Amino acid sequence: MREHLWKYHRAWMIKRMKAGKVKAGGNPSVVGLLRDLATGDFIPGYKKYKRDTYEALKPALDILAKHLPPPMQTSWKVVDKMADQIFKQ
Repeated sequence: MREHLWKYHRAWMIKRMKAGKVKAGGNPSVVGLLRDLATGDFIPGYKKYKRDTYEALKPALDILAKHLPPPMQTSWKVVDKMADQIFKQ
């Protein structure tokens, strides 16, 4: 099926992918936030996270926090408090 779509409907597929990126608004996903927590890049790069994105990701990460390694749990607690202060404005 996918081969057919790419072979005969290439322009439509590309248009669909671009529309999805626009709809997402370039907001990072849960995986992106977890990667930033693991590498320590969240704090310098917090500006790429919008309030709506953070509010959507926060419940998922609150649930995952129990299962993260201890250093990432600490990072998440710091990021959570920091983001609350940043997005409160």
